[in-house]
Amino acid sequence: MTTPTPLSAITSAHWQPALGREGAVVEGAADIDQAIRIILGTPRGSVPHLVRESVEALRRWEPGIDVLNVSAPIKAEQVLVKVRWQALPSVEPSLTEVSYARTA
Repeated sequence: MTTPTPLSAITSAHWQPALGREGAVVEGAADIDQAIRIILGTPRGSVPHLVRESVEALRRWEPGIDVLNVSAPIKAEQVLVKVRWQALPSVEPSLTEVSYARTA
């Protein structure tokens, strides 16, 4: 068992437990990246609506970011959702990519 991260070691206002790493936390941009993966990993609709629904979900569930661009290129049996985002009022945009197996 991993020793849990003490609350006093968390320095960011944005943090959450790290997925798949017992006792660890993610902070700052890593927290937002993980949140985007969780939000987009909760499927709702089909590919034609994926971009719109992704933007809506991110605006609702991760209001601390500005969604700059969402694209969903399709390659063979894979859909790759690319989210360009910026933490408010951060200067540097970030990119999170979430891959899905394409279904009929």
